[in-house]
Amino acid sequence: MEKNKFINFNFILVLLNIFYHFIPFERKSLSPDDYSLLVYERVNTNYFFNFFERPIQFYYLDLQYLITNDNAFLGLIILFLSSSILIIVVNYFLNTLLKDNNISFLISLLYLVFYTKTGIYNNLINAHIILVSILYLLSFTFFIKYTKNKKNIYFFTSIFLYLISIFWYEIGIFLPLIFLLFKKSSLKIIFSYFFVTIIYLTYRIIGLLFFNETNDNHSSFSLDQIINAFYSFINLYAGRSAFRTFIYGIYQYFKIPFYLLIIFIICNSIIIYFLYNFLNKLDSYKKSKILDKRLYLILLISFLIFSIPNILHGSLGDRHTIIINISVISIAFLYLIKFKNFFKISYLLTFLILSIVSQGNSWSHTVSTRINSSVYDFINNNKQEISKSNFIIFDKLSFKKNIHHELIYNKNNLLNTYFGAQVFEDWGINGMIVKSLNNGEKNKILILKDEYNMENNNMNFIYNEKKYSIPLNEIFIINYDSVYKNGFLNGITKK
Repeated sequence: MEKNKFINFNFILVLLNIFYHFIPFERKSLSPDDYSLLVYERVNTNYFFNFFERPIQFYYLDLQYLITNDNAFLGLIILFLSSSILIIVVNYFLNTLLKDNNISFLISLLYLVFYTKTGIYNNLINAHIILVSILYLLSFTFFIKYTKNKKNIYFFTSIFLYLISIFWYEIGIFLPLIFLLFKKSSLKIIFSYFFVTIIYLTYRIIGLLFFNETNDNHSSFSLDQIINAFYSFINLYAGRSAFRTFIYGIYQYFKIPFYLLIIFIICNSIIIYFLYNFLNKLDSYKKSKILDKRLYLILLISFLIFSIPNILHGSLGDRHTIIINISVISIAFLYLIKFKNFFKISYLLTFLILSIVSQGNSWSHTVSTRINSSVYDFINNNKQEISKSNFIIFDKLSFKKNIHHELIYNKNNLLNTYFGAQVFEDWGINGMIVKSLNNGEKNKILILKDEYNMENNNMNFIYNEKKYSIPLNEIFIINYDSVYKNGFLNGITKK
């Protein structure tokens, strides 16, 4: 009975993952980071000696782009599958920790639409962080299962996943510290995890000392970085970033095409109705009052442990909240569920608002990828003419002037974001052009951020504080008017 309920809950979570983050089911383009990595010159693919921080990450990315190339639909499939597996694993982890299907499902629902991580559903580059987060969670889950029944298969699976994870992405490197909170775990078992940690740290130190040129700046930290990290936490959860996510999400929700908006409103109402009935039948209120206080400690320590790498690095992005959000939501949920009537109202209202914010931001992601797709298609359709030009000029300012993309004017936002969703980055524009032309001569590409003028058949502008005057017959210009000749409609060209 409980097993069937767990399976049914997971099926519902996957369907809602589509509903809140992938309708319409499209991502017309890859992200700037993806295009950049597609043309990245790999001098040496022996990443264990060429990229000491995260060697497995680069092996995975090579495989990912071998599969997708520049096919955005394949990228969408990978993103959908990885995010669907994530929500199932989150539910599995919570069910293992809390031993209650209903509570785990309700927390997973809030996790699915939580506002700090709306950006992970936009770009293919985020799939690898989603996947490694899944591995850390599974390692944690199998350790808990091992402490309950002492089956060696759980222990070996857990430590193997931890080994793979830390050589992929170090966000969970301090995971074994959490295991010290479990009474039924022996020090011998826990030391096995620390032994893996020592192997990894030794590997990193060797890379730092003897192969310093292969290491990124993640290998160093300072007090300023730690202060910046705490500012990032506040900003993401309760600061400008959080405020922007809510405002843009709600604003964009009502910019969704009318037919789709009606479907969303009807379906959201039905979901809230079923949730209301589910909460009325819930029998977990009394049980929540006798929860072991150690559970709150485990959740709190988990938040801290998975935050340490970002604190040391000096920044926190939405992708870094994939695991720590579980603690934030669970602690708030488990505390508020004690107040039965207030809890039901607050849960339904919170879920409804977060649902609207998620769907609004999802629409921004859809439009932002359409913009990049329109540019990429234009480059591909004109690549023969472009390849003959000595200079390729990308006029970012023209797109900013003609596409409404922000509520408060920001002169520095040259359509870098469309209502919070990433669009143009210099490395991505370079990547698109180089990928399309199959030409590594990036020096021909000039990305303009200021005004220019045409005089005596020359184009005059300033680029990197240097004045240029280039004959028009040597230039190919990519601007708003050339990409959107017939006008702009939700990211695509009007017909």
